[in-house]
Amino acid sequence: MYATLKTFQQDKVYGIITDGEVWSFLLLENLTLSVNENNYYISNVADIVDRIGYIAERFKE
Repeated sequence: MYATLKTFQQDKVYGIITDGEVWSFLLLENLTLSVNENNYYISNVADIVDRIGYIAERFKE
């Protein structure tokens, strides 16, 4: 995420970490890493898709 932030000269970068079952969402903004306190599980894929949709909406701004 840091390399993406620097390479593309962005203010913030979103990230996703998953083992295929549990999904975590991150935000790196101004060298501060924020981790969403909720874990999302593949058994509730609608929550994962919703979260990815939220990130996609941020790119429209």
